[in-house]
Amino acid sequence: MSILHKARRFEADLTRAVEQKAREWSKSGAREPLEIAQAVVDTVAERLEPAARGRYVFPYNRLHVSIVASKDDRARFAAVLESEPSLRDRVALRLREAGCEPGGLQIVVAYVPRPSPTWPSLEYHVDFARVASAPAADAAP
Repeated sequence: MSILHKARRFEADLTRAVEQKAREWSKSGAREPLEIAQAVVDTVAERLEPAARGRYVFPYNRLHVSIVASKDDRARFAAVLESEPSLRDRVALRLREAGCEPGGLQIVVAYVPRPSPTWPSLEYHVDFARVASAPAADAAP
């Protein structure tokens, strides 16, 4: 792991900790949908793996994003996450900036009423998976 990659992870961890403490101290409410979208993109970027010659690879092709939202808030989140640029577009851009080609990246968004106790964030969670792509149909002999 390169020093630059370690520094980026440290910066992201530090930023997340400071923002969480600031929200707790100021007793501010939950983040806005656009802030959650950016946090999801940052979480994805943290999973980039260093490869040869200063390049990075993204080892996953399926993301399941769970967002804590009430029934009323779901429309707000859907409007932001589906508008241009969509969440997938934002993630793809961040991956391209790191030199990765997002290819067949699939992102599924689900809304949940409350976070799981195992989530690192109380507002959203991203499950990463690498699944085999469907094999191409064989040509008839």
